[in-house]
Amino acid sequence: MKHQPPYLWMGPRFGVWLELTSDDSHAALQELADTLCAKFEAKIAEQYPLDFHEGDKEYWTLFMDGEELMLMRLRGSGTALGGQGRKRIQLLIHIASILGIRKRIGWRWHVWEASNTVRRLFCGRHSRVRTD
Repeated sequence: MKHQPPYLWMGPRFGVWLELTSDDSHAALQELADTLCAKFEAKIAEQYPLDFHEGDKEYWTLFMDGEELMLMRLRGSGTALGGQGRKRIQLLIHIASILGIRKRIGWRWHVWEASNTVRRLFCGRHSRVRTD
């Protein structure tokens, strides 16, 4: 069963893709890049391939909040923003939240939430300041 965007998908190696639209056109990619730049102060760092392109795929590197994310369009799959690593995943979750996207796809989210719970418990226990 293919899910309809928008949603967050966590895949292999805990990479996360914020699937934004099923529209796989260059125009959709450009519109999403413009929105991310305006709403989240993202900067376009790299475009592959350069200039207007209606081929099978395009990859743009965006910098947001000190992190590098990839905006990608793939013919037949749509347009998505992705990244890997704790800070980038948290940034993608934050972006999704601001955009009103709550749906999460993939069994790895359960592992992610469990690891966050353990981390909070562990860090919370060791970060208490003794006052006696």
